[in-house]
Amino acid sequence: MKKLIVEREEKEKLLEDIRTETKELEKLKKEQKTGFVEARAKLDQIQDDAKKAKETLTQTQAEEKTVQKKLTEAQKKLKEAENKLKDVKPRTSSFTEAPKKLKEAE
Repeated sequence: MKKLIVEREEKEKLLEDIRTETKELEKLKKEQKTGFVEARAKLDQIQDDAKKAKETLTQTQAEEKTVQKKLTEAQKKLKEAENKLKDVKPRTSSFTEAPKKLKEAE
């Protein structure tokens, strides 16, 4: 009879140890799950930030292209204006010389 009581007490102690370990494992599992959720949230935030940065970069590159195109057009117009100015200069000098020649002819 004493032997049965001792065996029962040992089994109860083992059962209590198992319950304690189970609670600790559940606690660790919960902490691990919480850590995973937090890590996932951080990863999602990093991915969102990277996506926004990529969109900003793409937009900036598009704006840079537009500015470059406008600059090229402006340089082309400037070159055309310089060429027209070269054509106009000889005429301008003939206009200033014409009154002198007119006075000489009188």
